[in-house]
Amino acid sequence: MKKSFLLLALMLTACTPKKRVEFLYQDTKGAVYEAYCSGTSQSMGVCYRLANQTCGGNFEILNKEEISYQDISSDFDYQISSYNRVKRTLIFRCE
Repeated sequence: MKKSFLLLALMLTACTPKKRVEFLYQDTKGAVYEAYCSGTSQSMGVCYRLANQTCGGNFEILNKEEISYQDISSDFDYQISSYNRVKRTLIFRCE
């Protein structure tokens, strides 16, 4: 019984949308990063919080993108997990 709960917990953790920030490049104005906050349980606010944490509160938004895959035909629906149904990214530079 305990093993099945542990297995269930591991499976749920594996399906949790990832929140991360990656360094993209350095330009004359500073480092540029991309925050990922995809998934139906996330929001663009999560990306803003990640940028805020990365830059200590001061950042400039260079680009943001939010794509929803709700309109994809039901034939392809089985291939898209709930994590992948909404993709959000925020590209920013620390000030």
